[in-house]
Amino acid sequence: MKTVSYCTALYSKQAYCQKERVDAFNEAHKEALKQGIEVHVQTLINNSPRSFLKEMVRMYMRYADFPHLLVDYGKIKYTTEFEQRDYDWKLVDSEGKEVEVKDDSVQMYRVRHFDIYRLLAHMFNIGIDYAVERQYDFFGILSGDQILPPEHPATLVKFLDDHPQAGIASALAYYDFSKKEIVCKGKVKEYMIPLIILRQRPGETKEQLENRRQWIFANLLPHEENRWTGMEFCEVDAAGTGGCLIPRRVFTQLKFDEKPYAETGEGEDIAYCVDIKNKLGLKVFVIPTVVMKNRYADGQLY
Repeated sequence: MKTVSYCTALYSKQAYCQKERVDAFNEAHKEALKQGIEVHVQTLINNSPRSFLKEMVRMYMRYADFPHLLVDYGKIKYTTEFEQRDYDWKLVDSEGKEVEVKDDSVQMYRVRHFDIYRLLAHMFNIGIDYAVERQYDFFGILSGDQILPPEHPATLVKFLDDHPQAGIASALAYYDFSKKEIVCKGKVKEYMIPLIILRQRPGETKEQLENRRQWIFANLLPHEENRWTGMEFCEVDAAGTGGCLIPRRVFTQLKFDEKPYAETGEGEDIAYCVDIKNKLGLKVFVIPTVVMKNRYADGQLY
């Protein structure tokens, strides 16, 4: 029996879809067992009221049919002055000025974490330590609002088994191409978050890079006219780790880089993909036939 451990760093703000996620895990676990795969789930709860942990424990005990672990890490204690200063959540207005936290004002402002990439990297490394200790065969990562499709474990496990050169495989996610706000060098900027990150390869001209980008977008994006025509997988330069699986041969050797985003210039997921390629000599793949849905609080998928 092969084992897959999915890890989620969860916050109470994502409570709206947790029952749906548990139901999805049940279905995925049931489907995976038919292929000799057992699904385990790690839920690492951070920066949330203890009442939220109790709520999650009650829900998992009542509904979860899969092995699971829930851990409350409270507020992670950091040691350096930089960490103590920049790891607090702050409520800010559109100009970046901190405002008083009131329940009736939460939806009027955006919540900014000054270095969310390092926080996530730290939580995922905790999950990797647990996966190494328990000798899981595959380590997966899910965002707190991602709904696991039932075919995800079996499809990605088979792909990674069949392609030993693959260091990570990721489902299709974040394909709406809307602008997202991220913090870069202490400033909030808007970036287009694409399906996959393409960098100019050695010896590749900008025209060749653009042609490669257009080909991937035409073949992989879920346009009605495409339907992922004939594309079962595609090698990419990097991909988001939300919805990924990483084989044991990789996560036992490589952990997430916890250096601040402002120092590396890359998010924790992109940096991990780069390390897989540069340090281990392996490749990064996207499996577009497996679509990872994300759930907005208003019920819409994205």
